[in-house]
Amino acid sequence: MSSQNQKSTKKSRDPDLVGAEIALRRAAERVRQRAAETGSTVVVVRDGKVVWEKVNGTSCDEIEDGHK
Repeated sequence: MSSQNQKSTKKSRDPDLVGAEIALRRAAERVRQRAAETGSTVVVVRDGKVVWEKVNGTSCDEIEDGHK
């Protein structure tokens, strides 16, 4: 296979998608900060399940039934 074909078969990441991923991570961090400040919970998907987390400063405690 020529080097030109090798380059075209490699997956390149769309710069817009890279920027979106960074923005989503930044937004998630802000949500956790706000939850810690207000004593509220954060809803996340972990291992394919929706779970509620209580954010305590730097740590998160999973709430089993999601209604506490």
